[in-house]
Amino acid sequence: MFVFAVHIALQSPSATSTEGAGLRAFVADRCGMIHWPLEAETAGLAGIYSSSSFSPMITPATADISHAIQLAVAPVFLLTGIAGLLSVMTNRLARIIDRGRWFEQRWAELDAPSRVRYGRELAHLERRRRLASQAINGCTAAALLVCLVIATLFVEGLFAVELRGLAAVLFIAAMVGLIAGLSLFLREVHLATYAVRVQAHLDGKP
Repeated sequence: MFVFAVHIALQSPSATSTEGAGLRAFVADRCGMIHWPLEAETAGLAGIYSSSSFSPMITPATADISHAIQLAVAPVFLLTGIAGLLSVMTNRLARIIDRGRWFEQRWAELDAPSRVRYGRELAHLERRRRLASQAINGCTAAALLVCLVIATLFVEGLFAVELRGLAAVLFIAAMVGLIAGLSLFLREVHLATYAVRVQAHLDGKP
């Protein structure tokens, strides 16, 4: 700090050559130095504290990785949404399987009218099981295709390979799988609602 204060004082417009020489002599007397290269010292310190010395080092490889990450952000969010859908679908499939096992364990105890009645529900459960399984397969395929899209974008960004066409095809295929999975899931929900209405009608409820 002392060196910079002296340098600023010497560079000020009011500092004449006589005043500058007197200031140099004063500094030399204080510091015990006869010849003190003030300009060289301050120039060296200024070089150390220059903005170029403390600027962030951004290499081309770092820039490529950052660009690849930016391109892969949107597919990652889509992958998170598909994971949530898969969680809902697997829970519904587990409930369908548990309901079918409940009928299987008590089937021998049922009389003939009850078997006819619950046989219809078992048929609906089997259809719902197939639809839920196919919906899970479609969404899982969509998630795998999204992972391939992310990998393709990273390869394109890091190795400068033209893979936009492949990424577009994979993304379209992922959307087709997701649409198919959601359509099957909607059909399964509709079938479950229809089974509840049929059960209420058989029980004589409005």
